[in-house]
Amino acid sequence: MELVMNVVDAAVVQHRKDDLCWSLTLSLVCRTIRTCVLPALYEVLFLDIRSEREREFIGWDGQTHRHVELAFLSWLLHDPSAPPRRHVKHIVFRHDGQFNGEDIKWIDSREASSSTEWLIERLTVRFVLDADGLYRADLRSRKSFQIASPRRRSGSIGVEGFERMVRIILRQLDGSHTHTWATRPEEVVEDGTVFTGITQSNMTQGEIDPKTGASISEIGAGRRLTVQLEDGDYLQQYPDYLLTGLAAGLSTNLDVQIVLACAADYRIGGQTVVDFIRKAVPTSLPQAAVEGKLRVSHAAPARLVESDMFLALAQALQCGGDPWDLGHAI
Repeated sequence: MELVMNVVDAAVVQHRKDDLCWSLTLSLVCRTIRTCVLPALYEVLFLDIRSEREREFIGWDGQTHRHVELAFLSWLLHDPSAPPRRHVKHIVFRHDGQFNGEDIKWIDSREASSSTEWLIERLTVRFVLDADGLYRADLRSRKSFQIASPRRRSGSIGVEGFERMVRIILRQLDGSHTHTWATRPEEVVEDGTVFTGITQSNMTQGEIDPKTGASISEIGAGRRLTVQLEDGDYLQQYPDYLLTGLAAGLSTNLDVQIVLACAADYRIGGQTVVDFIRKAVPTSLPQAAVEGKLRVSHAAPARLVESDMFLALAQALQCGGDPWDLGHAI
């Protein structure tokens, strides 16, 4: 039986990203398998509400909902006995239209129970108004985060280019955390000039108050920047640029933490990231600046795709990854 459960666990992990419905059907096999499937599938719940999928759905309460995801969320909110509810720790919520908390409230919810509040550990939204709507519908989270719209920068590769990018991002951060990555070097045409360049993309996570939408600066959090490294990117091809950029960021910001996120088998300069950084101390990186400020993480080994970064983020979280993981000190 232990071998069977190992196979089930592996199947759920493999398919929960691209075939959630198939994974859910495993819960119908027997109670034992259901017990292991539901926590794996519902710990991080991604609700993606899109206008083109709008229909009329009758919820468990008999109320009509415009989206099946909202009908499902209304059920979880107002029925404490709903099986998935006890496993949900983190809800990632996106609505591409105008969301109102009234869309998921039950008509007779106040009569049915004196308190309909549902407490979860974490809420991640794309828009602050979504967090406000969920709060008004009695969804309570210990921590709520907004993912800011990505910003792109494009420019020629050079020492000053990466340095400038690091400095600009760190100046903008205050208690928030930015995840940044770059494309492989490519030819860029700008104003009739052809040069080798990259496209830089960022996503920023900041804690918010769901009632007011105001940003919350975590005391002592300082500035946090994660630099994603992957095979073939320009930092792997030009490792000295990484060192000079890190030196610029670490030496000018006393409260900064920089995380180098990469796969465990990633190599730069023919070495692991940790060995590469340690070898650069103290010739290229000041010892005092590195200690406690520079970290490495293997929790976000894949670069977020640029076609739909919020979707890629949600899938990474569902599969156990975390682009904002702080990793461990170098």
